Amino acid sequence: MKKVLLVCLALIIALSSMFTGCTDPATQGDESATPPRDKNTVAIWWSQEAGDLRIINDAWYDFYELYTKGEEKKYSEEIKMFTFPGDPGGTTTLEMQIAGGTAPDLVKMDHVYITALGQKGNVLDLNEKFQANETIKDLFIESCWESSSYKAATYGIPFDANTIIWGGKKEALDNAGVQLPTTYEQMLDVGGKLKALNLGENVYPYTLPCGTDTRFNWPAFVFMFYVWRLGGDVVNMEDNDGDGYPDMDKAIFNNSETGVRALQMMIEMKDAGLISPTEYQEGGSVLCDYGTWRLNTFTEGMEFDLLPSLKDGGERWSGLGLFSLSVVSTAMNKELAYDFAVHLATGKNSMSDEYYQYTFTKSHSLLPSLKAATETSNFKTETQTKFWEVSIEQLELSKYRPAVPCWPGIEELLSKAVSDALNGVKEPTEALNTAAKAADEMLAQYR
Repeated sequence: MKKVLLVCLALIIALSSMFTGCTDPATQGDESATPPRDKNTVAIWWSQEAGDLRIINDAWYDFYELYTKGEEKKYSEEIKMFTFPGDPGGTTTLEMQIAGGTAPDLVKMDHVYITALGQKGNVLDLNEKFQANETIKDLFIESCWESSSYKAATYGIPFDANTIIWGGKKEALDNAGVQLPTTYEQMLDVGGKLKALNLGENVYPYTLPCGTDTRFNWPAFVFMFYVWRLGGDVVNMEDNDGDGYPDMDKAIFNNSETGVRALQMMIEMKDAGLISPTEYQEGGSVLCDYGTWRLNTFTEGMEFDLLPSLKDGGERWSGLGLFSLSVVSTAMNKELAYDFAVHLATGKNSMSDEYYQYTFTKSHSLLPSLKAATETSNFKTETQTKFWEVSIEQLELSKYRPAVPCWPGIEELLSKAVSDALNGVKEPTEALNTAAKAADEMLAQYR
């Protein structure tokens, strides 16, 4: 009887939003909607897809029951939740809303933009305000937690993550008598044997973003996890000022042994005819670095592993993508917004007994940042399960983009430099030196 009642209540919540206090569904999805500005309401940037709205409505129902009636009784029954679409990369949008008094209380954004906003004072330091490092940090994968931090400050609670792993089509590998390569030398050797199979028109052993389209800065992202696997980094991570944290005050992606060498490796593969000379063919090649967003598309016949090592003894680093929940500095009730963010990021649905993070990430082909939520792997095929398991392992071995306020600009510079080098417009050293000089000028503005 209790379960039936819960089901009925959940349907009421999802359809009418009456009990939870969400606004009329007609206003959810209206990008011009202005969030309520009162201490009893949590207004949040959130996806307006039906499934996502169900997740957040379920989370709010459980939160409401717990915090107004249950063990954590802390708020009055007047509290409400309001969702409207936000811009996950929209630092400018949020800053304008803050200035205009129309900002939400809670946002879910790309971690690198969260840290940039935090350093400008636009989102709260959750460690300073709520002691987040002492109370919830250990619940999350370390790289995910740190990616939303800068020095002693923590600006976001990790939510959905993604990373890049290594995959190959088993039939082609078997036909060539090879296995999925684990080193750069093996990549060249295996690539040559695959090429000898005459794979077909416009089908290559491997793929890299060799096109000229840099709108999504994908060349920069791919380049970074080559640099990391060579032992390098994007900006200076030394602590020369003695404050206990990386300086991040100078671009070092043009280092000859890491950055330049990374581009030379890519060009070597292109010159050997092992990669598409025009575009990034995710899924169109035999071997590819696959993002977790492909999780729900795979059928049988694939093999997966961590990204190959690029030097003797080198770690098999990948890159981290992550969206975090952050409390806006102008939130009317900062504690209410934070409490709901913690509940959403760490809690389970009272009806399904699944973590909200797991439900969300599985449906979007992403990964949970919550340790406990990574232990589930309920998928349709063995291939999907293997992909999930390798991705979770790789997530623990992933680096994140540097937490500098001018990162969006640096990312664009880097993406163009990589594209120019791969397309023969500039030599690797020249392309990276030009980008590094401009990046240093950007970094100097924040020091």
